[in-house]
Amino acid sequence: KHTALQTSFGIIMLAIVEKQPKVLTLLEVMRYFISHRQDVVRRRTRYELKRAELRAHILEGLTIALDNLDKIISLIRASRTVDAARNGLITSFHLTKIQAQSILDLQLQKLTRLEREKIQSEYKELKKTISRLKKILGSEELILDIIVDELKQIKEDYQDERKTEIMKEEITEITPEDLIKEEDVAITYTSSGYIKRT
Repeated sequence: KHTALQTSFGIIMLAIVEKQPKVLTLLEVMRYFISHRQDVVRRRTRYELKRAELRAHILEGLTIALDNLDKIISLIRASRTVDAARNGLITSFHLTKIQAQSILDLQLQKLTRLEREKIQSEYKELKKTISRLKKILGSEELILDIIVDELKQIKEDYQDERKTEIMKEEITEITPEDLIKEEDVAITYTSSGYIKRT
């Protein structure tokens, strides 16, 4: 009754597209935004996959070390230098340089049965994570689902309370007299026959 149902305003949506400024329509802005978010999700997933695969690779080496603990300890004790120990691990157990270094960096407290179970449990979890991340990278639909979930989370985290209240009351008929502003006026009638309002 007292507010406009619609407000129009002009906007110039100027954006950088492929390193060039370009005026876009609303639909184009949405398409470029979705494309950008897909790229971000893909890059983030690739990064997480790379980290998970590296950690799984190290855990495979630690598992080999725990399975052959006595041989590895005697090999390390017999080596004159750290490089010799590393090279001995690589050749004897077919390990990579990263795996051999992680074995050399292993603390004695990690050799307990409980730590072994932790390593095996972490390795199983990493395998599941790697499988999930590869699945995401192979499916456009899963990437879009992630984008939708992230946008819902942003809405939940940052939304404001409604500023106005929607009232449910009967709408009365508005007449032209309702639109005339009430004010005090003085009307004068001149001898010439004119009417003046002040």
